[in-house]
Amino acid sequence: MAEAQREVRGVSLYERRVGSGPPVVVLHGGPGASHDYLRPGFDLLAERRTLVYYDQRGGGRSSVARDVPVGWQEHVADLDALREQWGQERLAICGYSWGGLLAMLYAVTHPTRVERLALVSPAPAWRECCSAAPWWSTWARPTPPIHVRWRRVCTRQASRCSMRRSPVRG
Repeated sequence: MAEAQREVRGVSLYERRVGSGPPVVVLHGGPGASHDYLRPGFDLLAERRTLVYYDQRGGGRSSVARDVPVGWQEHVADLDALREQWGQERLAICGYSWGGLLAMLYAVTHPTRVERLALVSPAPAWRECCSAAPWWSTWARPTPPIHVRWRRVCTRQASRCSMRRSPVRG
């Protein structure tokens, strides 16, 4: 296990690496949380991969002053700056909850920089669902072009693979 504080775009982000093999960036839920709650379960996946956790700006060990912006655009830009620091052309990303939404937003903002994308119970990414959650409007809700681009990404990916339903077994 390796730990570090990385200076990225004027903020200090805490990073922890676990395992060995190709890296997978794990984006935690929140916003404002730490990645620690994911470790007991996710660390089991670190046998063949290096899991790269980092506390997003404003969360966990990556605290920021009150006047520092913490909207989704900043989080996406932070992830891309980290990608550059790590020397990675493309990222394998696993996002949980809020981190799943950030992973989707990163994928539509930087589609050529995503190698793989795994979403675990992602936060809502469509306008109808976002407007149904009043707390969501206090955070930077994705703009309509992001929604349109995400639908295009999903449609392209779905058309590339055969999606079959398996019978539910009781």
